[in-house]
Amino acid sequence: MPMLSAPLSRLLAATVIVACLPAMDLHIGVLPLTASAGQRTLRAFVLAVIILNFRSWPFSWTFRTLGPLIKHHLRYLVLRIRLSFSPQSAQKRGAVEFGHHSNIATVGQDPFKTSITYRTFASPDDCDFRLHLSNSSYAKTLDAARVKYAVQCFPTFFHIGGWMGLGATYYKFHREISLGSPYEIRTSILTWDSKWTYLVTRFVTQSRPSMHKKGANNRDLTNRVSSGVVCHCIAVSMLCCKIGRITIPPALALATEGFCDSGTDGDENALTHYSRDNPPPHWKHPFPQGATRPRSDLPTLRRFLTHGWRDVPQGSRWWEQALQGTVEKRRIAGMEVVNGMTDGLSRLEETTWD
Repeated sequence: MPMLSAPLSRLLAATVIVACLPAMDLHIGVLPLTASAGQRTLRAFVLAVIILNFRSWPFSWTFRTLGPLIKHHLRYLVLRIRLSFSPQSAQKRGAVEFGHHSNIATVGQDPFKTSITYRTFASPDDCDFRLHLSNSSYAKTLDAARVKYAVQCFPTFFHIGGWMGLGATYYKFHREISLGSPYEIRTSILTWDSKWTYLVTRFVTQSRPSMHKKGANNRDLTNRVSSGVVCHCIAVSMLCCKIGRITIPPALALATEGFCDSGTDGDENALTHYSRDNPPPHWKHPFPQGATRPRSDLPTLRRFLTHGWRDVPQGSRWWEQALQGTVEKRRIAGMEVVNGMTDGLSRLEETTWD
């Protein structure tokens, strides 16, 4: 029997207390003590079931999934309201807004070295009759992990009205996740093409000493992400960046947020690392053709992402140049993996079934 996580242990303790209340000489509005012992027991049982399934209450999935996006927009809204009442000049207010976008942007980061972790646990409403995380729950929880990744890696894109559409998801299950077990969902980018961004997500738990002993005689190592961590499921998601109905090239969206090639080519000491204080060369080109309007001018940036980028000549597309070198090599390697998955399904779509 797996050890229960702290959240589930507290939940079960609260449920036991609630279940015992009807037997106590207390008055609770929803549990009148004039009822028979059988009725009180039934009501306690119903209440316990409701509490145990609190993560499936109405709107709980919505708030859990869209919570990072709501917080992201609220922070920016509060900033705009505060600046609207500020006595500072328009230039200073623009500088403050520019600082806000720069602080949350992923300036100087390698897209392949950026991983976002979402932590949760296998609650009773997410498990099947064998007390393991249900296959459908992987997809439900993955929604929240993808939104968290998208908001943290594309914050400016969401500020200008961008969104991401899901085209497909591929799953490979390795191990079960037992009831009450805490686990992490680690999401990073796998590759991208001219339209689609491919994210790879791993559902992992901390390994126990017994797993290391078993791993010596079986293929447990194939399920290991790193030392001390076991991978239970791998998922690949195919996402499309959109503003309205217009598709935004993934490379353009990545470079606009500050992602770039580190330029080290495997040598950590080869070049100075880029950061917010030492931005990459392309960071000065949020708009085409030497425009000087600040990055805080979101309407201008939105027009550039939706239409203006098409007017930039091929040899002058800074967003493509920003993602060359080791980043481009890894992107090409990732496309070979993705093509192996998508080609088979594409052939199935072309097959006529009688």
